[in-house]
Amino acid sequence: MAVTSFEMAVTSFNVSSRLHNRMAVGNDPLLPLRKEQHAQPAPVAAAGAAFGALPPPGVFPPSWLALLGAWTHAHMNTLATFYAEDFGPQNMQLADRKQLFIAFIIRA
Repeated sequence: MAVTSFEMAVTSFNVSSRLHNRMAVGNDPLLPLRKEQHAQPAPVAAAGAAFGALPPPGVFPPSWLALLGAWTHAHMNTLATFYAEDFGPQNMQLADRKQLFIAFIIRA
């Protein structure tokens, strides 16, 4: 399947956001990523977002301090649903789930 210009734009946007997030420290703002997974057939996609969508306000952590401090399992579940990514099960240590999310928002 050929890559569309929209898919390239989403990838480019996310590369830029990931570079920014890698350089951010403390209370610097984190930049949300666009969803990289295409929608799955129902009912899998029922709670997910469309390819290329940005998360609604309050879903993506605003800073490293917020992510590492106040972010909860519920927040991680919402992020996993939105991005259709696996940030670990509910019974996994919260710090480990956050590390999976961190890897997602800074990977090259």
